[in-house]
Amino acid sequence: MLAKLKTLIRVNNKKNITSLSLLCVVLQILYEKGARKFGFLSLSPLGCLPALRALNTDKGGCFEAASALALAHNNALSNVLTSLYQVHEGFMYSNSNFYDWLGDRIDNPTNYGM
Repeated sequence: MLAKLKTLIRVNNKKNITSLSLLCVVLQILYEKGARKFGFLSLSPLGCLPALRALNTDKGGCFEAASALALAHNNALSNVLTSLYQVHEGFMYSNSNFYDWLGDRIDNPTNYGM
């Protein structure tokens, strides 16, 4: 299985396949091997990372374009997981919403003792 994954990564690098497409293939391989339960952590608001906040010098705060990309990825991941759940018998998953979790802590730090 490791050799198959290395081949997929090599092909991905050459053909510029999206990370979600690659994830679908990997999940399919794992499902065929008997895996049924999966856990995922969504992307955080990437524009709020210190390095990207530093790029937003004129406005301060989070770099919204990067956060929008993370949110688009999270929405696409949710759709992919829903589709896999509907197609594969016994497929179960948990998708933790880290984007909103961290965003709430950034927007409301006093609610968390900061």
